[in-house]
Amino acid sequence: MATSNAKPSRLTSAYAKLSQVRAELAPLEREVRLALNDPGSYGVDVEVDSTTGEKIIRARVAGPPDLSWAIRIGAAAHYLRSALDNVAWQLALLGESASEKTYFPLCESEARWVPKKLSDIPERFHSRIRAVQPFACGGNAQRHPLWLLHRLNIYDKHQAVPVVVARGSVTLFESVATPEFIGFRGRTKRVVMEDGKELFRLRSTAKQGFDLTNALELRFAEDAKELGDLPVWTTMLAIHKEVHAVLESFSDVLV
Repeated sequence: MATSNAKPSRLTSAYAKLSQVRAELAPLEREVRLALNDPGSYGVDVEVDSTTGEKIIRARVAGPPDLSWAIRIGAAAHYLRSALDNVAWQLALLGESASEKTYFPLCESEARWVPKKLSDIPERFHSRIRAVQPFACGGNAQRHPLWLLHRLNIYDKHQAVPVVVARGSVTLFESVATPEFIGFRGRTKRVVMEDGKELFRLRSTAKQGFDLTNALELRFAEDAKELGDLPVWTTMLAIHKEVHAVLESFSDVLV
């Protein structure tokens, strides 16, 4: 996702913001990874249910995710969102009608697409802006990177970005002996790490086990609407890539 230093002067600020996002997210990702790999911070405890004999696997968490992680992710979202607004501003300048109300609209449905949102921008650019809207790109518009950016920016402005620590996957397995199959069968599930939370149980009468070798990861909270349960780093990279593509799509006119 590297960008060239030779960029159109009208987009210099926008590209600089994208570079800043990469510069800030890379060390944050390393910091989070080190914290999640600290056995003193995250792990599991095993206890036995005295009534059923089942093994209860509970999460052990030293504390909630560092609030600074959410703040820095929110700051990155702000940079990315303002890069799009830089595009709108520069387009409006071409029509000599830029104002403090100029912005780059993002819509998840065609019903919300209102041309008057582009009143500051010359009409010849309206179709190009519409073409990059989440609703116009096919697939699930509410999971489109630009719509996720819109939601993420709103979260950051009004509250903390909702992130949780989750184990990427837990594999539960048990021995199976049937005429058709002899061996182990497993199923995987993702679990949110909350201190003392029961993650799952293992029956005392079956040959069962679990594998917790997969690394923990940072995800958006399940109740965070469209962002719910998405992995933070993959999502942020997808948003960065999409914003960069929008900038590139207007580089022929913003020279």
